Amino acid sequence: MDIRLLGAGEIGLLQNELMALAQYHNAIPSTFSGVYPTVPVEETLEEITQQVTEGRAQVEAMFEGDMLIGFCKASASRTLGVVGLLFVREEFRGKGYGRRLMEGALSYLRGRGVDLIDLRMVAGNPAQTLYEKYGFQVRSVIMSRKP
Repeated sequence: MDIRLLGAGEIGLLQNELMALAQYHNAIPSTFSGVYPTVPVEETLEEITQQVTEGRAQVEAMFEGDMLIGFCKASASRTLGVVGLLFVREEFRGKGYGRRLMEGALSYLRGRGVDLIDLRMVAGNPAQTLYEKYGFQVRSVIMSRKP
């Protein structure tokens, strides 16, 4: 397994994983199955590319040979850090890869001197237990509805 930061020109490698992440979120039992992604994948890729280019974010990726098996995006703006995306392919889950990616994100954000780190997740996501192990606690609740 190889772990490295992606450059701005490599962000397009995340396209399939972002679509798989949306499928994963849609499979979580909730009244909002089927609404992901809420932003088109192409727009998300453009935003990540811009953030990496401007030095406001990092994307750490894990590869098994040439296959991208997981990634985590962390960004910082002044004193607020955000773990914006964390994904590991299903067949590689449970092997500590998510923990390794989270540790990389938290290390990056500590280095940026942030005072608070936010992480958003879909209600019912079993990864919540991983996030709680890193000290994340519910600070707010976002409620949504379909029109």
